[in-house]
Amino acid sequence: MRFLAAGEDDIAEPSDSVLQSWFADNRDKFNIAERRSFNHIYFSPERHGEAPESAVGAALEKLKGGSN
Repeated sequence: MRFLAAGEDDIAEPSDSVLQSWFADNRDKFNIAERRSFNHIYFSPERHGEAPESAVGAALEKLKGGSN
């Protein structure tokens, strides 16, 4: 509460070196675990026949375009 009651005028702006030092000391608080995801697209022979290349090509173009 003292911090809030003090107002903006009483708060000193930290220097770049203070901020860099603080960040170096607290770096582990900002590490985010790497994430990966994938989608499995199955082209069944029953639905696409023995040569599903045209369906695969169409799906690939759709994925490259960013639409799912």
